[in-house]
Order: sequence, then C-alpha cells, then structure tokens
Amino acid sequence: MSKFFLLIFLSFSFQVFGQIRDVLLLDGNLDEYYTRGAFLVYDCIDSHWVCTGAKQAKNCKKERKNSVENNITKLPCGNVKEFESENECELAQMKVINSNLAPRFCLHPGFREKENYY
Repeated sequence: MSKFFLLIFLSFSFQVFGQIRDVLLLDGNLDEYYTRGAFLVYDCIDSHWVCTGAKQAKNCKKERKNSVENNITKLPCGNVKEFESENECELAQMKVINSNLAPRFCLHPGFREKENYY
C-alpha cells in the first residue's frame, strides 16, 4: 500500500515540477539584456556564460570590435559559437561552466601576453 502512495506522490511531483519549468521557459527574456537563443556568449563584464539571441550576439561582436579598436584592456564579451538549437547551446554552456577554464578572450589581444594570473 505504501508503494502505491509513493508512486502517486512521485507522479504528482513530476507533473507539478514539469509545469513549473514549462512556465519559467515561456518567457523569452533571461534578464533586461539577454534573450534566450542559440548563440553561446561569454559576458566578460559580469563573468558568466549565456545562450542568447542573434541580436545580443551581434551587439557583442560590435562592442568587442569597438573595444579592440580603442585599446581597452578588458573586452566586454566574447562570441563563442552559434548552435542549431537552444538545447545544444545549453549543453555546451554546461560543459564550459563545468570545465572552469578562464576565458582569456576577455583581454585585448595586445595585452594577453602582459597579464599573468597566479
């Protein structure tokens, strides 16, 4: 009898949590700047990876180019890759987050040799 109640509880839990997740994914905005998308970008200002839309990836490319031209040491962001779907991007995002690699592309190419991290 207790197994029966456990199965009902688990079934109900999956249904409830599945609905909550679906409601959270309905909103295309991640925050005031980023929208959901298939472009993997590293935000050098806030130090985080994000799968964002084409508009933000294009803005990143433009801001990065301007920063390089103006010899700004720390660049605002780095476009990494465009994926076929948001799901593929999220999988790649999890891999780079878990790899714990320091993104050296946040530094201006002319300053990378001068910066040492210990």
